[in-house]
Amino acid sequence: RTMILRVSLTLSVLSSIEMCCGFTGFSHCPFALRSRGRSLTSSYAQRNTRLFAARRLDAQSSGVLSLRAAEKYGRGLKAEMKGGYSLVYDYIDGNKPTIVYLPAFNQSRINSKSTALQTWAKRNGKSFFSADYYGCGKSDGKFEDGTLSMWTNDMISLIENVIQRPVLLVGSGVGGWVGLHVALKRKDLVRGLVGIAADPDFTTDVVLPELDDSIKEKIQKDGSAMISWGVSEYTISKKFIDDSKNMLLLPGGSESLDIKCPVRLIQGLSDEEIPPDRALRISEAIKNDDVVVYYVKDGDHFLDQDEDISRMIDQVQELCSKYFEFDLTSPGSG
Repeated sequence: RTMILRVSLTLSVLSSIEMCCGFTGFSHCPFALRSRGRSLTSSYAQRNTRLFAARRLDAQSSGVLSLRAAEKYGRGLKAEMKGGYSLVYDYIDGNKPTIVYLPAFNQSRINSKSTALQTWAKRNGKSFFSADYYGCGKSDGKFEDGTLSMWTNDMISLIENVIQRPVLLVGSGVGGWVGLHVALKRKDLVRGLVGIAADPDFTTDVVLPELDDSIKEKIQKDGSAMISWGVSEYTISKKFIDDSKNMLLLPGGSESLDIKCPVRLIQGLSDEEIPPDRALRISEAIKNDDVVVYYVKDGDHFLDQDEDISRMIDQVQELCSKYFEFDLTSPGSG
């Protein structure tokens, strides 16, 4: 397993890129990437007390009603959301910025990547946070009722009301999509973003065009359906699909995403679920020069091998090293 390409934006440094590969498990999806200047194209997207003072929430946020925990930090804590449901989260104390892990589609907050991140954070005195989305893991709700906008707004609320400090987002798969939206809406709090096979817009321009009519009809009729995609099976709902159409990020094209923080994107060239050029499309769309794309030659969509996890932690460590904050309360701070 080797990292075969490191792309630093701006893309003008790339006079020409051309790759031709076949998708593992997707014989019908060969792809090619070409760059001429900045143009990239592809055929393919807890006691019941309030522990913290209420703060005015972003209009998009669903809001935290109260926190159900005797302690501020710990594992398996609960936040009661204003929508009448609880989200379960882990929050480990440490130095800023807080590393926030955003899980992939229909995955819980506990997996190999989040566990490795949490272990690294504890060993290095860093703060760590991760929550189960609505309908996932130990949080309330049915997965079929969860949407991208709900998950995004819930995460903003948790950052504002639970974490209450600058964050560094690490998003896997759909967590990368969520992370991009959070970075757009809370530029003042997001200090960096690491995307691992980040897949914004995948429902609209990758999955839906490939679904059989019978599956599409079942989604419309029953509200959800189980689909085989890549090497996995997923439940996908009409609510999620319809909501995601209002959460698309890439149609705006070059420099359309006003994200201020440094961004690192890690993408496998053997991804079975999304076209590998998605990372380049994201980087081109971000209005920020501090964007680096890493390609892994035989990396799959999950990127959960030891080498992949080490690479993820390297990027987190680098972005943490970029964090600096003036302490204006100190006479010696200048």
